[in-house]
Amino acid sequence: MQCIMFHARLVPALTLLLLVAALAARGQDDAGGTFANWAKVDSGEQRRQYVDAMKEPTPGAFAGQVRAFAVDVVLPQLQLEANRGTIEVVRRKMRSLLLDNVGDAKAFETASRAVLEFMLPLARDEKADPLVRINAMLLIGELRSRDNKLLPWAGS
Repeated sequence: MQCIMFHARLVPALTLLLLVAALAARGQDDAGGTFANWAKVDSGEQRRQYVDAMKEPTPGAFAGQVRAFAVDVVLPQLQLEANRGTIEVVRRKMRSLLLDNVGDAKAFETASRAVLEFMLPLARDEKADPLVRINAMLLIGELRSRDNKLLPWAGS
């Protein structure tokens, strides 16, 4: 009898625990899934805000939320498994989004340096997927000055 009473109390408690865990996991998936692939970045409102902010002729354009979007959302797209089949296209679109039509030379240099600082450790990471490492190296090699000259990046 005691065994039945124990199980009768355990089942609702266990059910509630599993429900809470499932909801927590779903919330994490939704947060990570906001930009789960390049198509979501490319069509997002934050992309438009980034482009508009970088068109401004102000030296501090690449700062705050604009920089956070580039470093936390755009640049990690190269590493995502969901983008592996189109990684070359993603790399080119990433470079275009981050560095085309920048209204200020200082903002352009700051954005270029952020790309370099993100991609250099990724290109050197022996644990990273070889395809990701190669595309990180290619992106570094594609960095140019505003007048389309090669940049002599130290340490690259």
